[in-house]
Amino acid sequence: RQNNRLWAGKLILSHPVGKGNLSWGTALSSTRSKGEYTNEEGYVSPSQTEVKEKNLAGFAEYDLTLGH
Repeated sequence: RQNNRLWAGKLILSHPVGKGNLSWGTALSSTRSKGEYTNEEGYVSPSQTEVKEKNLAGFAEYDLTLGH
């Protein structure tokens, strides 16, 4: 048996600053994988796995047009 889950999100905010535009935000994700292996014949030992991962990142950007 295997069970997987993933969720992710991203938030971006922006505001004019001077002659340009300042944007900033965050991105995040969460994953989980859970598994169970069984072998009724007993040739291979049963096993269980669980992997969890969480990521969070922040960013900022300044956009300014120069010339044409």
